[in-house]
Amino acid sequence: MDISELKILLRETGLSAEELGKVIGVSGMTVRRWIDTRGGQKLAPIYQQAIRDSIIKLFLKGYLSWESPLLEKAMAQWQALEQLAILKALGFAEGFDCNSPNVAERTIIALTQIGSAESRRKRVDRGRDRIVSLVKEENQWREKIHALLEVIDSPSLPSVDKFAAYGALFYFAMPFTMVKSSLPVFAEMDIFAILTVAESHYLRKNELPVGPYKKNKQ
Repeated sequence: MDISELKILLRETGLSAEELGKVIGVSGMTVRRWIDTRGGQKLAPIYQQAIRDSIIKLFLKGYLSWESPLLEKAMAQWQALEQLAILKALGFAEGFDCNSPNVAERTIIALTQIGSAESRRKRVDRGRDRIVSLVKEENQWREKIHALLEVIDSPSLPSVDKFAAYGALFYFAMPFTMVKSSLPVFAEMDIFAILTVAESHYLRKNELPVGPYKKNKQ
């Protein structure tokens, strides 16, 4: 955000420098010093996120309308940063690209990278009951979850061949569903499609164990 946009924010909200400063977390004197600076100058990066978050807060409080270009810009930046944070939490290096034009192949590579970390595999192992509980009914979702759990239980598969199953289950159980379903690394596939790709991967390789999900039946 530059100084001219800050001036627009003050004008659109009708807030004083002191009132806006409280929302941002700075003094009114700092806000006045900013707006007295030459119009096109950028604000210091340390304040950018605070101001972006403040714009969203001001919209929620009714100070800004949907039509505000400042809100549109803040929301676009927020979503991009949120996606970067999620990719980092999933274990992807910055700029991850598996270089495969095949969506299914790219998805398996991505899931394998997620499942390659022992810490994430342990989270899946510890959270098995929660993962099953996320799907309440006996339907296609439950079948896919059970199939992937059978994969990670299989004594005949080496650990490395289970990574994609672990990755799919870890991704499924993460809490930020609305954002994660539009991550570019998965070509905007929804979560059900990602589980389907993972299940199909093991079916094609004849590595999907046959039989009921025993741990759930006991």
